[in-house]
Amino acid sequence: MRGRNLLSIALLAGVATLATAGRASALLQLSIFENGAFKGTAVDNTVGDTNLTLGQLNVDGAFIAGLGLTTANISSLGASTNSTNSDFPGTTDGQLSQAGSITVLTAGTLDIIANDTDYVVPPTQTLMSSVASTSGTNTTGSDTRTFQSYFDPSNTVYAPPAVIPPTGLIGVPSTLITHFLAPVPPSPNQGGYATTVVDPVSNSGTYALSNWTFLSYSPGAGVKTIGWTGQTIITGVPEPTTVALILGGLPLIAVGAWRRRRAA
Repeated sequence: MRGRNLLSIALLAGVATLATAGRASALLQLSIFENGAFKGTAVDNTVGDTNLTLGQLNVDGAFIAGLGLTTANISSLGASTNSTNSDFPGTTDGQLSQAGSITVLTAGTLDIIANDTDYVVPPTQTLMSSVASTSGTNTTGSDTRTFQSYFDPSNTVYAPPAVIPPTGLIGVPSTLITHFLAPVPPSPNQGGYATTVVDPVSNSGTYALSNWTFLSYSPGAGVKTIGWTGQTIITGVPEPTTVALILGGLPLIAVGAWRRRRAA
């Protein structure tokens, strides 16, 4: 009996190990490019991450320093996901977010790409919302931030190329968002911008999400900083027949409530 118990425990431990390994087969990642050249990728719970929670990636300062950036200092950088690889998988809506801030040193560009796989499509028509906000201090209209989401029904892990392709990422792209970071009156040196766009995407089983931030900047008067957030959200929309059934049932519900009140 004791031998059987030990065997059962060993088998359960093996299954748990395999399940954990399977869930972590593809993880949230952030890839960084400077002036179009690949610099490095931080991966959830492994390379460059200080947050032990699966689905939350906070990039370590030592990792950032090791990238050898020359045009900007990254003050903060992170991402989050609710894919099935995370500790809090979403059952209906897929979400992928990134956020960061930089201090500008010289003229240049940065590309920041977040990616994760194994999201589950809602069993309805599907919409992709892209939500971007950007702030700047001592920025001008020539400083820009671009944001775009990608819905990938092939569920592919992003593999950073040596030089970022001008056409962007794998999958169906969202409408492009661009913020020109001129100061917003009455502030003489600060600006804040926020935009949301919604695009339809086609259903598929599991899928990957990516979102891309592109920063273009040059030095100016005073210390120039740029901060940003970007979120990609996949939501289900009820089928027209479902909406019709719901709306058709509302009068019956109202009549039932009216009859109950009269009976009372």
